[in-house]
Amino acid sequence: APLEPPPTDPLWQFVFAPGLVEFIPYGGKPLLSDDRAPGDFGFDPLAFSASEEKLKLYQMKELKHCRLAMIAIAGMYAQSVETGAGVFGAGTA
Repeated sequence: APLEPPPTDPLWQFVFAPGLVEFIPYGGKPLLSDDRAPGDFGFDPLAFSASEEKLKLYQMKELKHCRLAMIAIAGMYAQSVETGAGVFGAGTA
C-alpha cells in the first residue's frame, strides 16, 4: 500500500521556524562554525554568562529542557498520526 502523506497540521512550523531563527541572523553561515555555538546570538541582558561556572550550569539546564521538549513534540506528532485528529483536536472526540 502506498504511504499516506503526513498530517497537514501546522506541526511543521515547530521544526522549520527554529531552524530559520538559527540560520537567518548569520547570513547562512554554518551553524557549527568556529566562531559561534548553536543558539549563541550574543543576547544576554541578564548576564547569565558573567561566570563560566554559571554559564555551563545554564547550558546544561537548557539542554535538558530542550531534550524533553523534543520528546514531547515527537509524542504530539505520534498522537496526531495515530488518531488522525491533529495535534490539538485529539481530545475532542
